[in-house]
Amino acid sequence: MSGSIQAQADVGTLSLQGLGAFTSVLATLSADNVMPMAMVQMERLGAMFPTNGEYAEKTKSLLQRCCDVRLNRLLLVVGWRKNDSSSLMGESAGGQAIALLSMCLSNLCAPSETGKILSRLSARFLSDSMNVASIPQLADVADLLSGKLQVLGFGNLLAREVTKIHRVYAALGNPAPTDLLELPNIEVMMELLEPISQALCDDEKICRISGSCWMGHIFGLLQALFPRTTVVTIEGTVIQDVESPKIYCEVKWRPGGEPTQIRVETSISTTIPIKLPITVPMIDMKYHIRAECWYFHWSGCLADWLQLRFLDFGFNCDQAVLDACCNVAMLIPAKLPTNWVVRKSTIRRLPLPPPLPPLKLLGPVPRARMSKICEVVWRSRPTMDVMDMGTAFANLITAFHGSIRGLSCTCWQRFHCNLTVGWVESRDKQQDIVKRNDCCVMYELWIAIGRGLLFGFASFFIDAGQNAVVAPGATNFHDWMPWLTTAVITKPKFRYVISYERRIMDLIFKFSTSSGNGIVRSSTSSTIFPTILETLSVPAYQSVTFTLVEGRITYRNKYFTMVSSRKGSRPRANRSLQQNEIRPSHIGVQTSDPLLTIQEEFGDCDDALESDGSISFLRELLLLCVAEILLS
Repeated sequence: MSGSIQAQADVGTLSLQGLGAFTSVLATLSADNVMPMAMVQMERLGAMFPTNGEYAEKTKSLLQRCCDVRLNRLLLVVGWRKNDSSSLMGESAGGQAIALLSMCLSNLCAPSETGKILSRLSARFLSDSMNVASIPQLADVADLLSGKLQVLGFGNLLAREVTKIHRVYAALGNPAPTDLLELPNIEVMMELLEPISQALCDDEKICRISGSCWMGHIFGLLQALFPRTTVVTIEGTVIQDVESPKIYCEVKWRPGGEPTQIRVETSISTTIPIKLPITVPMIDMKYHIRAECWYFHWSGCLADWLQLRFLDFGFNCDQAVLDACCNVAMLIPAKLPTNWVVRKSTIRRLPLPPPLPPLKLLGPVPRARMSKICEVVWRSRPTMDVMDMGTAFANLITAFHGSIRGLSCTCWQRFHCNLTVGWVESRDKQQDIVKRNDCCVMYELWIAIGRGLLFGFASFFIDAGQNAVVAPGATNFHDWMPWLTTAVITKPKFRYVISYERRIMDLIFKFSTSSGNGIVRSSTSSTIFPTILETLSVPAYQSVTFTLVEGRITYRNKYFTMVSSRKGSRPRANRSLQQNEIRPSHIGVQTSDPLLTIQEEFGDCDDALESDGSISFLRELLLLCVAEILLS
């Protein structure tokens, strides 16, 4: 018998005073706005999914990492707190497993759907005494845990694995199935995860998955969670073998559009294995991939995102398309005038500069900066030869047609795809397509090219950190169609009124985080803010850039998603105390050291910070930086 003594307590009779023994843990969970029992329930559920492989080995260190970028003038820290709730989950195998599973689910499902899946799994595998958390509480924990693991880049992994499937089919001389990237719904995920857990927790059982529908997402999920226990075959050809197989993933075309089958097989040494078939019913309508859910590591984000969009319709995004996109994106900053940036400044008497290209806003060596960023996000080196926009755009159309050989437009006649006019299309077209429950594949892929070009332009203004994560598909592209067409076509055939008052910061924010008017915004994994917030002055290298770093906004040891300005403005004075005493600088105005205040907000967005007048000042300071650079 061991001589050690373990402390025990009857928590059923624990008083409020007795909770003092758990003050540090409760404080950590309260700061992250998660329920303690939901955390315990998630950890127990994770024990039913023993993960393995490269991602599983990185999970603990990623959950327990801490880093920060300080915005001292706003008393804010951007990063990950030390010993936060995610760090607590990283201390156990179950916590690490459920965090990795939550990351995968967040890339495939909406937060509410993720909560439902976790709740149903808990009801299936946990006792009633442990299954106490509600669906929103489980969704909150999953959202918190997945945010810290998005740096793994599920979107990048998915692009690699689905590309591998297409290459094997090409080597076999067969066309790849067109339903690989169908989006699995809640029922499909439940019928998948339950047999997997049974096979992993029982030495005599294995899970066999065969078919083509949803197999792209299923294959990506298995490679992220259980690569060392998964055997993968494509049309009978083994492409991945392991020593201790528990899951058999068989990608094969099934005649007549039969659904993917998921079976739990029990191995008995003296007889033929007993098969217990679980057939997932087919979905009536086609669920297209929700590209806005995918999170990508900054490195290669555009190349992998565009590849997935093409693979969804059975095509491969050739390197020629990426090269052509890169060349067009390189020319956009030199083509578009800058009066769209400073046109509606509220700083009166500020002499606006003549229209100049945004190229001036990228520092003293803009082309070198853009070329370096293109090599990172597009995985393509731009052409060094001088090329006009007309030639670059024509090359893009040629490369696009080369990637979709044999594909033709299936739109209604009045909406026929005409690539030479850019992306000037009526919004009624998309509405009509939805009503018909159909889509023109050429139109969808051309829209993906446009999204990529817009994000490529936005990326030129971003200084990304090592573990920065983005979601390139999160923007409502139709709002920017006329703008992009004007940027790439000298004489568009359609006349549109371009909204020049949209400032560059709004364009950046729409691609990197959720919508909103905040000057600092966080997703669950990364935060973006204007670089001038670090010093509140024009940078020495004279450029208007934005910093994208991992982590979330931290204020008073709590996480927030946004810093916004107060809705109500302060009343203006009836009479100015200073008349004709403002000392003009070379751009016509001089600012003094501002007083910035910040406070928590509760209401429509209960995890936001509110700044009293500061955001308006910072927006105008950014415009002053633009004007000073253009006039220098």
